[in-house]
Amino acid sequence: MVAPDPRVLLSAGLSGTPLAAIGAQPTVTGQPAYRPLGPNLLRNASFEAWAGGLPEAWETGLREEGPSVYEPATAAHHGALALRRVTGTGKPEADLGQGVVIKPGTQYSLSAWVRGAGGALAISEFATQAGRSRSLKTRKLNFVGGDSWQRVRLKFTTGSNATDAGVRLSGGQVLWDAVQLEQGRTPGAYRADGLLLERPAQNLLANSSVEVNADRWNGLNSYVSVVASTDYSRYGRHGLLVRKLQSGRAATFQAAKLKPGTAYTYSVYVRLRDGKEITNDILRGWYYEGTRRPQGVDTALIGERNRPTMRWTAAGGGWYRGRFTFEATTRVGLYGLLSTEAIRADDVYYLDGAQLEAGRHTSSYLDGSLGKGYSWAGKPFASVSARSRTTVEYDTTIGREGALLFWARPEATAPHNATLMRLGNLRLAVNGRKLDLREGGKTLASAAWKPGAAQSYAVLWKEETVSLWLNGTRVGASRIEPSVTGAALTLGPAGGWRFPNAVVGDVSLWRTSLTAPELAHLAAHAPLDAGLHSVRDQYTTVVTRAADETGGDIRVEWSVDGSTWYSWERGRGIHNWDLGSGEGVKTVWIRYTDAADNWLVYTDTVIRDTTPPARDERRSRTERGDGPLQ
Repeated sequence: MVAPDPRVLLSAGLSGTPLAAIGAQPTVTGQPAYRPLGPNLLRNASFEAWAGGLPEAWETGLREEGPSVYEPATAAHHGALALRRVTGTGKPEADLGQGVVIKPGTQYSLSAWVRGAGGALAISEFATQAGRSRSLKTRKLNFVGGDSWQRVRLKFTTGSNATDAGVRLSGGQVLWDAVQLEQGRTPGAYRADGLLLERPAQNLLANSSVEVNADRWNGLNSYVSVVASTDYSRYGRHGLLVRKLQSGRAATFQAAKLKPGTAYTYSVYVRLRDGKEITNDILRGWYYEGTRRPQGVDTALIGERNRPTMRWTAAGGGWYRGRFTFEATTRVGLYGLLSTEAIRADDVYYLDGAQLEAGRHTSSYLDGSLGKGYSWAGKPFASVSARSRTTVEYDTTIGREGALLFWARPEATAPHNATLMRLGNLRLAVNGRKLDLREGGKTLASAAWKPGAAQSYAVLWKEETVSLWLNGTRVGASRIEPSVTGAALTLGPAGGWRFPNAVVGDVSLWRTSLTAPELAHLAAHAPLDAGLHSVRDQYTTVVTRAADETGGDIRVEWSVDGSTWYSWERGRGIHNWDLGSGEGVKTVWIRYTDAADNWLVYTDTVIRDTTPPARDERRSRTERGDGPLQ
């Protein structure tokens, strides 16, 4: 943790559950979704997002017991939440894991921050080819924990034929946070997930996650039925079991109404019974236009145009997501999958999370059952569904001088002139491989916008000059006096469909402009942490660290009333804070003094609420508040 600079007006990590920030709290429209911002191959690696009692994107072999084994803990090292294993079972299937795609013969580093009793960090490599997978090698690091957070690291080079891997966390009473798998032998600074700014969309398939029955689904040379098992469902508690009736081709599909001349993308999650890799030699796309009835359709007569190649990507747990894009020529048609001769008679596979949407790229899966920001057009599971736009707005008191810093990574192709964020009359817009800084219809400066690359951006304004910075280097400037005083900072467009399809995180606003050395430093380091916002326990912990650029000593003191001060060791402090018996807002004061007796005071608050929140299906219970407070 780094002591906040007094010039910081707003700092928001946007790394999952805590959209809250140091400074103004956000107004959120829609349902936030998150994606990795940095080079980390693992999703939800700081355990900020939870669903069904487990951290999203992670799996356990305990099936129905899994949600009772793990819970979120507020004693986090990064962000607001960490992972706590609450049972001491030694069953290997109790371990938490996540599958990833890796490159053969490549150096990787796997790291995690841990606290508490000892445990083990492991990764297993697999070679998957032509639908067959075999285990190659497992590397395991046993560690002994402690009362404070420590980082454990595992460095390795993958085998010459490795294609995918499984990361596994095991141990008893231990906290996990900021798990990172990245290329290279030296682990970099952890960078959490960011906020995904993707367009609103409609899923034109009804009953796409097969939660009620198999209605709307049909098969040619295949039989479909609902399977009620979390082993074979990607969303909810049910999936679609598809069984081939006899040898040859077989199609599984739904009917839909489309607009001729419009491009559409079909996507679906599929799992083979043995969880092996899916390729186009096994399953590919299929559609048949001009009819809504499968009767009379002969799969043997369908040409290559109606059997498009699908792009398959590993989604973890043996699931693969496939997608293909086509242009509709009629108003009605049948859309789905075609299994090849590689799937034999009486073989089965499992299907879930099917989606048909307008456009040439795939957005995250949606249906009306996913909560706030999602809706059905009619009866649940029997109609099309939609995802509303997601925007985040912070009210600010910015003045005639200041700075805006953030990290961003393009997730997919964006429409022309898509709005990334807006501050007063300044707007950052995506145009192809450029990020333009605009004022009205005028482009003031442009920076590189590289697909898949997370980069640091900054906008500075001072003395009627506005400049744009990329990774700590100025890339353009214009003479203009921006109208940003008192303006709100908005992430995503306020209206329309021109979303940037990008991941944004580590956003900060500053009261003053910044120097080039300061920007270079901030571009290379993780930003401030928003810390805790509410606790149940009477005791929490205050953690701070500060440094003088000249190398001089910094004296750190803290107070609970702003007048009586308690000293810490030079430059850092860790101290238990007794919040007292009462509830409500509690305030702590931190004072930093350098060798020349220059000083600054920073305050932060935490709410003590002894009434625990109710446990629900999307979020487990809140842990006691003994984590670090900014």
